[in-house]
Amino acid sequence: MIRIRVFMLLSLLAVACNDSDHFGYDRLENSVHFRLISLGDDGKPVANADHLSMTVHLYRNDTVQARKVFKRINWNESEFPSYFKKLLLRSNHGDSIALVGDAKDLDINALFGIEIVDLSEKDIHLEVYISEALNDEQLRDVMAKERLKSDVELNEKAALNRVLDSLNMGDEDFVDGVYVKILESSDGPKPVKGDFITVNYSARLGNGKLVDDNFTLGPFSYEVGKPGQVIPGFSIGVSQMTEGAEAVFVLPSTFGFGPDGSSSQIIPGFSVLVYRVKLIKVSD
Repeated sequence: MIRIRVFMLLSLLAVACNDSDHFGYDRLENSVHFRLISLGDDGKPVANADHLSMTVHLYRNDTVQARKVFKRINWNESEFPSYFKKLLLRSNHGDSIALVGDAKDLDINALFGIEIVDLSEKDIHLEVYISEALNDEQLRDVMAKERLKSDVELNEKAALNRVLDSLNMGDEDFVDGVYVKILESSDGPKPVKGDFITVNYSARLGNGKLVDDNFTLGPFSYEVGKPGQVIPGFSIGVSQMTEGAEAVFVLPSTFGFGPDGSSSQIIPGFSVLVYRVKLIKVSD
């Protein structure tokens, strides 16, 4: 909040005394002007970072003509134009910044690494988004977490393949990101958004551990399409069933409880889930 107030105050002062040729912009250097589109995290200033990830877009007539992605570069050793380094030094992780200026002063071709504009062009528009501003220690921590996540994702993929093999399921059972096999079909109606349905189900982890079972506790009812009722994969599976049918769903974690697992921690993160479902009733 404090940063927003300071920014608004500085913006008002800029309008009063700034010599920019472009309304709402501040002059940075020569013909180069800038304005902050959105605020990032002022607790993570680029000035304290060693490594940056950012994306630069070149616009013509409000259309993106070129894009340059910088991934975890050591920006202190980079050969960015002087105005660009000056801009970065006053920026933070998460900032989005608009730039306008002559192609020559923006040094567009050097910034993008290829000849994409005539240096005589005027009023070139750029947008810069700083997605990461990390020091050496922060980068090591982030990369360690990414390696761990990659290992966990590989383990989940292996578990998913084992489950599919054990249930004799494959690509023919793949529907919108999950796997659905109808065990018992029926001629009943299919549920649509707004219907109320009643189901019995059991849920197991990929290793076979039972984590939920309402076949013994009694049916569960909910409104189809209403947010927060069921996890996404369950909703997709039920959409393939008819009243009276029974099916097995196999859900990757992206359609289940994701990387964090269930709030109760009964279902760990990155868990493959296997549901057996009986669609008892569909009513409007």
